Amino acid sequence: MLGDLAASILGPIADKVLGKSLRASRVSVELIGDPPYGRLANYFFPGVSHPSDLEYGLYASGPRDAYGIPYRRWVNANGGVPLHMTAFQLVIQCVGDHNVMLVGGHAITTVLGDLRGVAVVHPSGGPIDSDRLEINLEDGELLCFPYRAPFEPSEPIPLQYQIEPSRSQSFDVYASVGSQALSWYLELDFLVDGKRITKTVTQSKEAPFVTVPFGHPGIEAEFHQTETGWERI
Repeated sequence: MLGDLAASILGPIADKVLGKSLRASRVSVELIGDPPYGRLANYFFPGVSHPSDLEYGLYASGPRDAYGIPYRRWVNANGGVPLHMTAFQLVIQCVGDHNVMLVGGHAITTVLGDLRGVAVVHPSGGPIDSDRLEINLEDGELLCFPYRAPFEPSEPIPLQYQIEPSRSQSFDVYASVGSQALSWYLELDFLVDGKRITKTVTQSKEAPFVTVPFGHPGIEAEFHQTETGWERI
């Protein structure tokens, strides 16, 4: 009797949980790129008062390209996080012969309190070359914009993307912060074979993203790199 009762209660729950897990496996969401995920070469380093205090010193010779792999690895090794904007590419794929549609999303944020350190800044630029998702981290709102030529204005469009079976859709994601330093992660909403599921996007090992505003009061000084060393701005 008790076994039948347990089965009658747990059966629908198990079906719901397992069914949701199965549907989630029909969508692959892959983050492309390497930390620190900054589109612009401007970074915040917590816990130091000068770039020379960082544990991993900047390479003494070799390229000084702030957008190059050696520089970004140096930033990441020292715990640097993007100033103003975090950027990465998402590739969404429908796994197998299923009906998958991306229908929405939003960011879940946490305010970072006593955060102090220095900023390292460089000239910034570069075009946007695909459909993009823009996130306002102040309220978590996510908007979708179609690709446009550089500097050509565009309006947001409904986030309604059908992901064809065994095909993929890529997006450039740009998350900008307002007045507060935030840690955050992204939730994307899908319809999979008519059922709604949510997929979470974080950095590797489920670590949240961190984005710090230019005007953050914890920035004690700003520096840029010259041929002779670090120069305070």
